[in-house]
Amino acid sequence: MLLYDFDKTGIDAAIRHEKALAEYGVKRLVLPLSGEKKDKDITDYFSKGNTRKEFRQLFIDFLDNLYSETMTMLKSCEIDFNNPLTRAEEVISADDVPLGTQGNIHCKFIFRYEVK
Repeated sequence: MLLYDFDKTGIDAAIRHEKALAEYGVKRLVLPLSGEKKDKDITDYFSKGNTRKEFRQLFIDFLDNLYSETMTMLKSCEIDFNNPLTRAEEVISADDVPLGTQGNIHCKFIFRYEVK
């Protein structure tokens, strides 16, 4: 988890490091600050009266959102065994052998792209 100042320099550094560390799943937490001189870093966040509990809640909300986004992507790959799928329409084939069908191409892309 990256937590940089919320001024231009901090935002640029956080984005740069988030991209550089993307293969490790590093994410960036953004505090609700304006970025002004006296409202740009974690000490400013607490000096404004925010508490440890509120900071923890920001982190929990961040994780909840990340979890929801991940589950939304995976939802399209779930199989409901009580309502089996009908035969999928072929999208790609070679010599009448289906290589890709509707539904499974999307899931394969997600797993290749998101999960390493």
